[in-house]
This record gives sequence, structure tokens and C-alpha cells, in this order.
Amino acid sequence: MTRKGYVLLLVIFGAVSLAFFAAVMSSLNQGYRSQVIHTKQMQESFQIAYSGYQRILAKIYLKPWEERFFKSTPAAENNISLFSGVYDSYVQNNPSKINQADIFIRVKLKDSSRSYVWRIEHIPGLLDSKYLRSIFFNEIPEEKFPATPSNSTSQTVTDLIQKKGLNKPALDQIRSQLPGLPKVQDVASKIGAPIPVIPSDTILPIDRISADLPSMNIPYTSPPVSTNTLVVNPKPVKAYPTAQEMSETIDQTGKITLRQINFEKERSELLPASIPVLEEIFKLLQAKPTLKIRIEGHCDSTGNSAINIPLSKARADSVFDWLVNRGVLSTRLSTLGLGDTVPIGDNSTLAGMAKNRRVELVEVP
Repeated sequence: MTRKGYVLLLVIFGAVSLAFFAAVMSSLNQGYRSQVIHTKQMQESFQIAYSGYQRILAKIYLKPWEERFFKSTPAAENNISLFSGVYDSYVQNNPSKINQADIFIRVKLKDSSRSYVWRIEHIPGLLDSKYLRSIFFNEIPEEKFPATPSNSTSQTVTDLIQKKGLNKPALDQIRSQLPGLPKVQDVASKIGAPIPVIPSDTILPIDRISADLPSMNIPYTSPPVSTNTLVVNPKPVKAYPTAQEMSETIDQTGKITLRQINFEKERSELLPASIPVLEEIFKLLQAKPTLKIRIEGHCDSTGNSAINIPLSKARADSVFDWLVNRGVLSTRLSTLGLGDTVPIGDNSTLAGMAKNRRVELVEVP
């Protein structure tokens, strides 16, 4: 073969290789693009569903529980336009418990449809002032969205709740094992998540700190104390605002942000350290008997909205429960879970995430 023939073969081989490389990259890019679009659709779908759910709760609050709009017949609405899609809703009583109801929401976007269900519970108060709380939330298969009134739809929710309860011991066992796992890959394998690929020469921040610790040999010498120096005990730093300070802040801004109300990790149970600031809130409401507040729960961006919004609502409900049990009329309180939708800090930093984890008390008319 001549020299020109070899050159021609090399040119053809190079062109074929470039075409193959371009096709592979295009395929990978298309897969990534599809994944991003899918995630965005999931977020949009849940935002629409949660807004529809809140709209139904507001409608229930308009009348006493005994006069709820779906008491005698399940209530359905179809093709309600909201944001970038439409949703259908279906509300019915739980036939096995007269103080519970199920709210089904089906969201339809351009080329997808997702269905969700909430089970709510009515807790009566003085003069039938209502308190509604969500006791269960889950995404459900499309075929489980009720088409006609039927007890089987409520039984479906009850079955899901029971299944979740049966799975709890196994989940608790897995959760207890996670802190002892040395690698990210081990954690992912344990919880059944995709195993991330981390290059062997990658040093994670905690590894860098650990690697540097042995080399730290900094002697400590106590500073000299002058006999002419008057040592005064510093004023203790206050861990939370007083009722008076809360009152002044609300008078000025209409709300107050509290970061001293803490909860069990990934749960809604209050930690004992939260009691002092809750007592100050109680004193505030005692001192201002006409004040009504909305308790808003906020999270950082860890997890996703499908988890964060119900969790933040449940945490706000825990504060509500504590205050009602302490003696505050439930008519003066309401709750709202906003998850990570209203950040006030940068979620890409630990300090920003700490700012976003908060409870806000907002004055309402």
C-alpha cells in the first residue's frame, strides 16, 4: 500500500473515531438532561399537590368539623389550573374514624402524572375551634387515585400506614448501623442507594483534618496574669430571646425568627432543650391575649421538598401541640410547613444551612 493509502486510512479512522466519540457524548448528555428534567418535574408536581392540599385545608377551616363540605358525600374537583399544570382533588371521610379524612391530589403536567394522598386528623377544642394535623403522607400509584366513592380508597391508605409501621423496626435497625460505616459507598449500599464512585486519591474534608491532626504539635502556655488586673466574670450569653424581646420584635417586624427550638433528627419530636424558649412564647401569648400567630417551620435543603415540607409542617404542629397543652387557645394558633422553599441563608454552606433551619412566629389578623 502506498504512503497516500496509509494517510487516507488514518484520516478515515480518525473521522470514524470522532463520530463515535460525539455520539457517545451526545447520548450521555441526553441521559443527564432527561434526569434533570425528571427531577424538575417531580419538584413541580409536588409543589402543585401541596398547594392544592393547603387550599383544601383552608376550605375545611371555614366551617366547624361537623359541617365540613365532604361530610355526607366525597368532594371532587377536576382540572384546577395552578402554576405550570393542573390537578384533580378528591376528599372523603375515613369510614373507620369519624375524626379523620383522606385528601387525594393528582397532578398532571405536560407529559407526566403523579398522585399523592394525605390523611388528616381533626382534634376538637374549646367551642369546636379546630386543629387539623397531617398524620400520613405518601405518593401513590396512578391507579390508586379514587375514581368513584368507595371505602376501599380509605382502606388503601390504612394499608399503607400499617405497612409503614411494619417497616419501621427494620428502618430503625439500618439507621442505627449507619454511624459505624467507614465509607460513603458502604452507607449507600446499606440504604439501597446508587453507589457513588469516588477516586481513590480523593481526600474528603474530614480525611484532610484527620491527616493533619498528628502533625499538630502546638504547645499551650497560659497567658501571664497581672496582679494589677481586675478580673470580672463575663456576662453570660443569653441562649434565647425573652417574651418581652419577642413582643418588641413582633411589634416592629410582624414576626420573629427562632433557632432555639430543636427537634429529633429527621423527626418532629421536640428536644428538651427547646422547653425554655417555648415557655417564653407561652409568656408572650399570656402577656398579649389578643395576639394570634402562625407557626412556620423551615428546613435546609438536605433531602427534597417531598420530605422537607411535611417534616417542617409536623415540627410546626409539635410547637402548636406544646402550646395548646400548656393552655393556649388553639384559635390563636395556626401552622404552616414551608420546607426549604424560603431560604434566608446559602444552602451551599454549613452556616447558611444552619440559618435556614428555624421556626418563625408570624402575627396574623
